Amino acid sequence: PSTKPAPPAEAPVKPDKGPPAASKVQASSMPAGAAGGAGIAASGPAPSTAPAKTAGAPPGATSRKLVKIVRSSSGPSMPVKPSRPSRPSSAGGKGNAVYRIDRDGFVRAVFRRPVTIWAMALRKDVLILATGHGGEVFTVDLIGDRTSMVVKLDPKDITAMAADAAGKLYLGTADKAAVYALSAGLARKGTLVSKVLDAGQIASWGSADVRADVPSWCSAKIAVRSGNVAEPDDKTWSAWSRESSASKGWTKLTAPAGRFLQYRLSLSGNGRNTPSVDQVQLVYQVRNLAPTVSAVQVVPGGDPKKRGGKGPGPKPFRMIQIKAADPNSDPLRYAIHFRRVGRKLWIKLVDK
Repeated sequence: PSTKPAPPAEAPVKPDKGPPAASKVQASSMPAGAAGGAGIAASGPAPSTAPAKTAGAPPGATSRKLVKIVRSSSGPSMPVKPSRPSRPSSAGGKGNAVYRIDRDGFVRAVFRRPVTIWAMALRKDVLILATGHGGEVFTVDLIGDRTSMVVKLDPKDITAMAADAAGKLYLGTADKAAVYALSAGLARKGTLVSKVLDAGQIASWGSADVRADVPSWCSAKIAVRSGNVAEPDDKTWSAWSRESSASKGWTKLTAPAGRFLQYRLSLSGNGRNTPSVDQVQLVYQVRNLAPTVSAVQVVPGGDPKKRGGKGPGPKPFRMIQIKAADPNSDPLRYAIHFRRVGRKLWIKLVDK
């Protein structure tokens, strides 16, 4: 069977009601591994934890996340060894930027995103940025060169920010006047919901491997659901499966066969420690469909030319053009035979 990996998904972390706290959950996109081939592109908003009446994520989230989908087109489902995570770059691409100038005058971009930056604060070696139009707060680890989206508020413009001596962060919003307090502790609970993953056709979903660091008295669990339309709220989607432990290696998925799948991670901490998820791998299998031939065309090869006007020129020839594809993207082999009209014997032209 052929196996094909794909890059990951990110989703918001939604805490319980009560004072906001920092969580150790973050997701970042990764390129597909060395197994080759195209797979499912999984992407979405970064995880977050937020104050009451908000949806977002906590400061201090430093773990990079990697989500991979592994595809097996035929035969038994098989895992693919993940690629080595690469360090995400926060300063690449387009958008507004924050630059750091060192004592020697060297200038380096430490943050670049398509957001409006309204306020900044520095806490030790972590830069905190409040932005507009999306209500997001980012932290930039200046030592580890890592960026995290830690809070996403319902008001879209965070125009003011201040910190007290106890480490609590206060955020002021403009389009809906309010002040939010964000503590430096750890959230006790949070969920991460992936974007909808597309297998391209109806698939049997096999198992999941969640690479997670789960301290004592903490837990990480996974649940899945599936459907055959892209909108997960459609009534034809299955209900969420029963949650299974996500910290004991490969876990069998109980989602019905379907083209689309969504997974949900439920993380619980103890107030002092929190689980962190580094990677998710899913394995699925699709039917081995037959190749299709969509077009066959015979094209004249041009008029023969005679050499020096003596004797006949080259015999006329024909070009045969064939358009074929395999729904599973498997390599194709083909053979072409021809015969004269009225003859029974087929002559092999090519076999590849």
